Amino acid sequence: MLIKNGSYAHPWLGVSVGKISPDLIKAVGLPTNYKGVIIGSVQPGSPAEKAGLKGLTQDNDNGATHTGDIITAVDGHPVRQIDDIINYIESQKNVGDNIKLTVSRDGKLVELTATLQARPQTSSLSSSQNQDQLQPPGLGPIPELPQIPGFPPLPRLPPLLP
Repeated sequence: MLIKNGSYAHPWLGVSVGKISPDLIKAVGLPTNYKGVIIGSVQPGSPAEKAGLKGLTQDNDNGATHTGDIITAVDGHPVRQIDDIINYIESQKNVGDNIKLTVSRDGKLVELTATLQARPQTSSLSSSQNQDQLQPPGLGPIPELPQIPGFPPLPRLPPLLP
């Protein structure tokens, strides 16, 4: 693709995810050694949104936080950390390919299928800046996540570009 077109379209799912912490495992009632990554947010219009993936939400009326889906497998391959998803999408998939996601939602395993799109360009970038420096391949920009009551605040990450 790179030689033929002069560029490479990275396959994109459109989620921001986080590590499953022991506190989260306890709060949600998951088994102690539960593996996967929790969806913090789903990008509007993304393959993840079209597939029905759900991110972490906070109810404005009563302040209750609802846990997002937990991705436990991609095309049958177990997911233990975000790199498992990124590496699989980048090495095994192309734009337009379907990807089967096994997610834990409200204590039940659900199978969803997403059709990967080309990672969108960020309009605030100048043409001389490298898009790959801003976000992990296959996922999307990293948004601010809501504070989960009873859990310590998430650390703020430094900007990826000066």
